[in-house]
Amino acid sequence: MKIKRILYVTLALFLASCQTNDNRNAEESHHDEVSIKITAYSNEFEVFAEADPFVVGQSGEILSHFSHLPGFKALESGSMTARLKVNGKETSYTLEKPTRKGIYKFVLTPETEGVGKLVFDIKTEEGNFQIIAPEVRVYANEHDAIHAAEEVVVSSTNATVFTKEQSWKIDFATEYPKVEPFGQVIKTTAQVQSAQGDETIITAKTNGTVLFTAENVLEGKAVSNGQVLISISGSGLANNNSTVYFQEVKNNYEKAKADYERLAELQKTKLFQKKTCSMQKPSTTTKRHTTTIWLKISVLPVRM
Repeated sequence: MKIKRILYVTLALFLASCQTNDNRNAEESHHDEVSIKITAYSNEFEVFAEADPFVVGQSGEILSHFSHLPGFKALESGSMTARLKVNGKETSYTLEKPTRKGIYKFVLTPETEGVGKLVFDIKTEEGNFQIIAPEVRVYANEHDAIHAAEEVVVSSTNATVFTKEQSWKIDFATEYPKVEPFGQVIKTTAQVQSAQGDETIITAKTNGTVLFTAENVLEGKAVSNGQVLISISGSGLANNNSTVYFQEVKNNYEKAKADYERLAELQKTKLFQKKTCSMQKPSTTTKRHTTTIWLKISVLPVRM
């Protein structure tokens, strides 16, 4: 039993040690990914640099991207010197050509802590130029430097990374924001919608083909009261067609009228002996495509 307990304790200590090492390695890996971003401009160039947090006595890399202005295209040639000045002390690093197109990789070792400036001296065929990045801080120890850098890291969650190398391949530019008068009129596009309760649904009482009487009847177009927008035509339809109904009613009326007039003439010539004769003139009543035609006649023939 004692042996088993010793084995259990040893295994627990081993797992705890592994967990601690994993946490330490994860923290160190996270710290390794932390960098500070430096952006500065002159009249001729822009520099965007990603640098290790500056710590006294420790070498730090500065990956610098240089672009011509105003076109924001990569600087392809020229020598470059990076100088870090803090409290009167200076450390420098010189490259005779780019590490790769538009990119210069410097390594600087600060000699004292404090706030200083990073100066880039550029020599090209066009002449000598200088870019100054102010407010560069050097820390006394790595712990303070890393945690200070982490506080200003911009989260890339749900973001699209657009690198300098990508921007050099297209028309791209950056500029400082400017304070200017804000206009009272903002030109934009919008959609005008009716308020709730102001919409009316129109239902046709008969079948037919919808014909747009007005031109360019589009959603959102202004209309006036009484303006005809559409019409419904039953032409060409056999069922539920008002034109067909009217013609049918007219034919029935004409037939009833002819029968009435014929019988009236026969009665005048006394070819029929009236025993019981009740005749009424045909009548039509039309309302909403509904027509009633009736004729009541009762006669007896006379033997000759």
